[in-house]
Amino acid sequence: MTIEVHDINQTRIAEVVADDLVIQSMEEGLDLLGNLYQDSTK
Repeated sequence: MTIEVHDINQTRIAEVVADDLVIQSMEEGLDLLGNLYQDSTK
């Protein structure tokens, strides 16, 4: 799994790229989203 960050119209977008399904539940998706947001504010 890799995470590619794109800047589109002054908005940062994170794209999760993987060969398999990596987000199995809503909780995992929210956790990933929270971690990405936390990392982007450092």
